Formats: sequence, C-alpha cells, structure tokens
Amino acid sequence: MSATDRTLDTLKAVFTYRQQMADLRQDLKELGGSMRDLAASHANLRDRVSRIEGFLGRVVGGGGDVPEIGL
Repeated sequence: MSATDRTLDTLKAVFTYRQQMADLRQDLKELGGSMRDLAASHANLRDRVSRIEGFLGRVVGGGGDVPEIGL
C-alpha cells in the first residue's frame, strides 16, 4: 500500500468519524428534547394525581361541599 493510499484512507476515516460525531450530536439533541417532554409529562401527571388525591381526601373526610376537579 502506497503512502498516497494510506493518506486517502486516513482522510476517509477522519471524514467518516466527523459524520458519525455530527450524527451523535443530533441524536443527543433529540434525546434531550424527548427528556424535556417526558419531564413535562411527568409534572402534569403529578399535578393531576395531587388534585385527585385532594379530591378523594375531601370526599372521604366528609368535607361537605366538594368542588369539581378541573382537569
């Protein structure tokens, strides 16, 4: 294998790794967005469960006039 072939193979490898790193960065960006969406969904679910628990606490506790839950 000549020096030119080795140089071209090295350049090819460098460009391939650069593309792979760019793809990895994009994947990580998308994963970050998914994690933000998951965290927001979790917070919404937590809030809904808290409202339901409060509602049930008032119903079971005989709290009188029970307001409707606005989900």
